[in-house]
Amino acid sequence: MPERKHDGKIIVPLVMGATLTETDLRHQLKEVLAEIQDECARDSSGLCDETLPLEDLPGFDSLSCVDAEARLSERLGTEIDIPFKDPTSGKPLSVLQITELMVTPKTTRKARAE
Repeated sequence: MPERKHDGKIIVPLVMGATLTETDLRHQLKEVLAEIQDECARDSSGLCDETLPLEDLPGFDSLSCVDAEARLSERLGTEIDIPFKDPTSGKPLSVLQITELMVTPKTTRKARAE
């Protein structure tokens, strides 16, 4: 997903010319994660930018990751891949790190990994 900068903010292009800032994307992701936790009667009260969903959210697992991708994709009107783990090390990422990776072009991510 290519990024554009506008007034110093990273803009994520969406369907039909709509855009979303990285901050808005992070907010949407946190809402989706909280929604999943709440529907499964699991705690989401400590959810913040530093939360590592795969480690800090009770019961959040690979199926929850797929659910989060589907829900966020539906909200944004475009297919979204959510990198819950670092593509190089495989370590779980925080909400902040996830959204930073989501707005980084894949070609830049690949170059960083090499």
